[in-house]
Amino acid sequence: MKNRILLSAGVVAAFSLTVMAGSAFASTLGQNITIPDEWTSAANPWYSPQNEDQEVEPGTLTGQNWDLEGFFFDVPTGPGPAALSMVGGFDFVNGVPGHEAASGDIFVDLDGGAQYGTGIHASLPYAPGQMVSDTFGYDFVMDLNFGDGTNGTYAVYDIRGLQGLQIETVHEQFNDPANPWRYVPGTGDIPIFSGNITYWANVSSSDPMLNGYGLAGIPDSHNVATVDMIWILANGYDPDIGFTTHFTQECGNDNLIGHFAVPEPMTLSLLGLGLFGVVMRKRIWA
Repeated sequence: MKNRILLSAGVVAAFSLTVMAGSAFASTLGQNITIPDEWTSAANPWYSPQNEDQEVEPGTLTGQNWDLEGFFFDVPTGPGPAALSMVGGFDFVNGVPGHEAASGDIFVDLDGGAQYGTGIHASLPYAPGQMVSDTFGYDFVMDLNFGDGTNGTYAVYDIRGLQGLQIETVHEQFNDPANPWRYVPGTGDIPIFSGNITYWANVSSSDPMLNGYGLAGIPDSHNVATVDMIWILANGYDPDIGFTTHFTQECGNDNLIGHFAVPEPMTLSLLGLGLFGVVMRKRIWA
């Protein structure tokens, strides 16, 4: 298990990494970076490969309360949060009452090795809720704690070279392609970054935040969870590869995948922010 020292307050300030209050994030969600999870069936419109909104995994429970609708990324044009948002009819805080449907964690791949879709690890089926050392090709995990929705926090861990059983699989065997579900930090695991989750519940489809995305579902049935992703700049981010994100529920009923690669003009801006942080870190530690 690779551990890194949590960024000091001075470095956080230099990078402008502090997660802002909800009003500090963009009024809209930024770019829709959702990509197909490569697990579909033509038997039911809810299992369609065409999009992730109004879609769950083949053979699972359908409905807005299970739907993970999309990943969105708001690239900063200057110092400030690089806001990654998840949107769903799914209630990230409370799950779905009466079901094994707790929120998982956001897994992040920076080197293009993420493994998802049908057939992945088909020769190595995992038992429901099994603890494994398999990272499924992801490099980092954002360990999410939603609290009551007003006090959510997260911690980022480097899971490259993971040793020990710290990744928990989904709790339904037939939903194996939705793995992984969550990370369970071990004793002594040190996060490389931490912050607050900004959460909006019961957002209407007509709300300016969602305006233009065409997300389906009855009014006031969307939930939005936002975290800061700018920590990737100091941890091996390659703009030519971009990053891939993954999230699922405890049972694996819906599997959400996102991918973002920085357009060339933005690359220079982001790299400039990263270099600025490195310079400031050297000055602070000098």
